Amino acid sequence: MISMKKIHSTSLSWNIRDKILLLENLEMYVSAGLMLDEALRISSGLFSAKQNKVLIQVHVHVSQGNLLSSAFAKYIQFSPTLIALIEHGEHSGNLIQSLRMARMVMERQDILIKACLSALTYPIVIA
Repeated sequence: MISMKKIHSTSLSWNIRDKILLLENLEMYVSAGLMLDEALRISSGLFSAKQNKVLIQVHVHVSQGNLLSSAFAKYIQFSPTLIALIEHGEHSGNLIQSLRMARMVMERQDILIKACLSALTYPIVIA
């Protein structure tokens, strides 16, 4: 079994683009009719070896009857807002819509971060 320190260090390898890709794939597979644990298993093949180990832990966590949102909070370090959004979708039966909304929020966040960094480039060069 992987220690918590090792899991935490591997969770740092999940950047925002990787998280968006994961949410996008889960949304696609679940909306196509696959069960969540099968969607997680299939999605694990798209990521690096470190990320794959984390996804295996998420898969085990979900297979034991726990919520996907709690697995994301524990292993991948999603923000509390996104965790609450996904958890609400799990409880209300609207997981697909919650995954879509979480993905859209993260995509907008990524665009805003890139725009801010781009806007700061000129003052940094001048300074």
